[in-house]
Amino acid sequence: MVKVKICGITNIKDALMCVDAGADALGFVFYKDSPRKVSILESERILKRLPPIVEKIAVVVDYDSDLLLRLHNIGFRAFQCYFQIQENLRALLPDSVFIQAYRVLSRPNVKTELIDAVLIDAYDSANVGGTGKAIDWDMARSIREEIVIPMFLAGGLCPENIGEAVQKVRPYAVDASSRLEIEPGKKDEKKVREFIHNAKCAC
Repeated sequence: MVKVKICGITNIKDALMCVDAGADALGFVFYKDSPRKVSILESERILKRLPPIVEKIAVVVDYDSDLLLRLHNIGFRAFQCYFQIQENLRALLPDSVFIQAYRVLSRPNVKTELIDAVLIDAYDSANVGGTGKAIDWDMARSIREEIVIPMFLAGGLCPENIGEAVQKVRPYAVDASSRLEIEPGKKDEKKVREFIHNAKCAC
């Protein structure tokens, strides 16, 4: 069964609702220009309320060792990175999981040597993640078939298309944010529950 990550969590109410709906992972965005950004202090409050079985993933855009260490210190052990992951990051946080995020217009050159998973997201020059734009599922499936590590599928996923996306791409996990919102940073419970149900029922 596909795993489901709900990204852009900014408050405890949405976090607990997503967990209750069956989310396997929650994403917290630490990028100052994102409408879904969350503070370190607020994310720490949220993490303390979450069950250990739910994966907590910090989404970071630029390499900043101080930020990464602070996030690690409050409990994050998984990092979705939009910068190129290098050996120094592994040395900095040796007990962590690293997901390399690719924002694509065309097929990326995926290198898997230093990473634990790949996330394929849509490209938008004005945004980092949460664009609501879909990517080429055939391309995503071909990437998934060629790599030996788990792949997260993101980009334009919603309750209406997630079943087809899972059936076509067969990713390890799916990731949604902007199309499950009432407004940026605030989730729509009905959409979240439908999305998770449809994803996990797809075969």
